[in-house]
Amino acid sequence: MAVEKLTKDVANGVTEEFLYDHTDNTVGVRHSQDVEGVLKHVAAKRLEGVKPIDGMGYLIGEIPYTVAIEYAKLRGISPWTKLVYSPEYHDEMRKLCMMNPAFNPSGKAVF
Repeated sequence: MAVEKLTKDVANGVTEEFLYDHTDNTVGVRHSQDVEGVLKHVAAKRLEGVKPIDGMGYLIGEIPYTVAIEYAKLRGISPWTKLVYSPEYHDEMRKLCMMNPAFNPSGKAVF
């Protein structure tokens, strides 16, 4: 057995597993999530049309947690600082929505 599951935690529909690889003595984390509910929500938003949110602009995406985590890994950034707490949030979220058009309620390109 090369990889052993150390623990598994499920919260808010997101499964987080900690895995230990005996061949190189490393620990990894795997996230999984059923995104079907989000896709159905986005499809409904497309049907009703995207409307401004109390003067804050338009909703550009309903991104599942696991999709955001994978995007951050791909870009080599921290999802906790770059996607949430920094001025780059706007640009990174637009890039994330462009890469995942299924989660974009308007169905239009995000520039």
